[in-house]
Amino acid sequence: LSSNRMQVHKQNPDIFENTKNLSFLDVLLTIKYEDDTPSFHFNILKSYIDIFNDTTNIMVEQLRDTKREPVEIFPKALALTLDTILKCLVHYDSNCQTEYDEYADIMYRLSELSIDRVFDPVKHPIKVFINTSNGKEYMKLRKRFLDINRKDYQ
Repeated sequence: LSSNRMQVHKQNPDIFENTKNLSFLDVLLTIKYEDDTPSFHFNILKSYIDIFNDTTNIMVEQLRDTKREPVEIFPKALALTLDTILKCLVHYDSNCQTEYDEYADIMYRLSELSIDRVFDPVKHPIKVFINTSNGKEYMKLRKRFLDINRKDYQ
């Protein structure tokens, strides 16, 4: 909050005195944040709320369908994130949460290889990494990833 000044709305300065009857949302709606740098406005994000809600609802339904069985959350969270980013930034409807999508599959594998590299200090230098089996796979997937980007998004 160093760059933001939190101010209580002038219509209700006693908002925090009787909070028993207020919901968290009421408090949030009553608090006004004044940003010292007005170059970014949160109104820009409003158009993405529906997209975020739709992609999140898909994931929630998938989790409900598991009937409380253990679930590997990383691929689901990655698919949710990728689906949301693709819909918001490049207007690409991948449906990668519900259908096989090569782009999402490559992203998932690249993430696994990157995480493996992070936790193995020997592989940190790029010249060492690209000569390992994971590094060769990474470079091959990276090339395919860039090819898809060039083909689909230009």
